Parts: sequence; C-alpha cells; structure tokens
Amino acid sequence: IAEIKGALEDEDWEIIEKHFHRFAGSGQTYGLPDITTVGRGIETYLQKNQDEPSPVLLAEAISIFEKLVENYRAGVSPENSKSDTANILKKIS
Repeated sequence: IAEIKGALEDEDWEIIEKHFHRFAGSGQTYGLPDITTVGRGIETYLQKNQDEPSPVLLAEAISIFEKLVENYRAGVSPENSKSDTANILKKIS
C-alpha cells in the first residue's frame, strides 16, 4: 500500500494499475471477493481513464481498499466495509 501511495503522489498511474491487477488476482486466489472486486474496479477505472484519472478519487479508493485489507488482517468481517466498498465502486464505475 505504501508503494501505491507513493505512486499516487507521483501520479504514476501505470504502477497503481499493476498493483491493483495483482490484488484482484490474489483476492481471487485466496477467496477474498471484496479484494478482487475493489482491486479489479480500480484497475478498470485506470484503464478507462488513462489520460485523466482523478487523484482525489483514487486516493479515496485506495484508502477504502487499505481499510478493507486491514479488516481482513484483523479478522473483521468484510460486511463492515460493504457500504464503503459499494460507494467507491459506484464512483469509479
């Protein structure tokens, strides 16, 4: 996540896209559907908006993704993040 935040500051959209592509795949491999869904959503957003992605919107999406990962690590049900996840997916769709 720290590398993604650095890439966001540098507006290195390609690096961010690559990371979220990997997160989407890892989420699928390990049975973490919310990680897959948000990861794929951010990746797709960047592919569609290559020329002018919104740094503010990406920062919000990354923050929500980070909380989702922290919840999984802490054993907190992803249900606690459902509304945040749904909201960011709607914004980046």
